[in-house]
Parts: sequence; structure tokens; C-alpha cells
Amino acid sequence: MDRLDSKITFNDPFGTQKPQAFTFCTEVSIDSSYDNLTDKASFIIPKKIRYSKEDGTTVDAIVRGDNPLFKIGDKVDIEVGYNSKIKQVFKGYTSGIRQKFPLRFDLEDEVYRLKQNSLTLSLENPKLSDLLGEILPTGIIYEITGSKI
Repeated sequence: MDRLDSKITFNDPFGTQKPQAFTFCTEVSIDSSYDNLTDKASFIIPKKIRYSKEDGTTVDAIVRGDNPLFKIGDKVDIEVGYNSKIKQVFKGYTSGIRQKFPLRFDLEDEVYRLKQNSLTLSLENPKLSDLLGEILPTGIIYEITGSKI
């Protein structure tokens, strides 16, 4: 009988905390289509889990406080598969956390980063490359393809 395996890894986008990885969850849902402009996912971590730091002290603030374990904006990778043969099925950012147990995490793909910026811009006859260079956050790689009409 095949065994379903999963691995969910949280990475602080600023690299200030050690990555957190879970090899268990009760539910994973991924919504990916061209009809939506962004791919979304969600997963639920089961009830009655106690989190502790590396020194053995318990974590009081899982999603709240000055230095919570999970934060909105954290990078998340979801890998699933059978019999320890897992592959990445989603890569994105935490867009929401339901704070009651069981914890439910809502995720979005790279479009999440684009939604975080509010911009007012005025350019006179810009080329597409000039416009994208002004509005996209640094670190986002893009390619313009097409032909002149």
C-alpha cells in the first residue's frame, strides 16, 4: 500500500530565522488555473501540537507577538508524493493564517509580492520594458516576448 508523504517548509524571506519544516498536515489544497491571475494553496496543521525552540523552551507566540514562529509573507514550499518520493507542487508566500487551532495557512504564488506595492506613476510614452522596470519590485525576473506590429 502506498504511503502519502508531505513536506512543508517555511523560510523567512529575510533569512533571519532558521527554516521550519513539517512532514505532516491534515489537508492540502492547491488551486492553479489560467482563469485566476494567481495560484493559491492552503493547508491545515493538526490540533494539539506543541511548538518548542531549539533550546527546549515552548513557543508562546505561534502567529502573534514580536517574534512569532509563522508570519504573513513567509516563503513556503509544499512537496508531496508517495513512499518518500516527493516533488515540489507549490512555491509561494503566506497570505493569511487562521489563528485558531487547527492552524490554517493560505498561500499565494509570486503574484503576492506584486500585490504588496501601491504605486502612482506617470510616464510619457514609455516602452513596456521601461514601465515594468519602474513598477516591479527588485529581484523579479521577467522576459518580454512579442513582435512589432
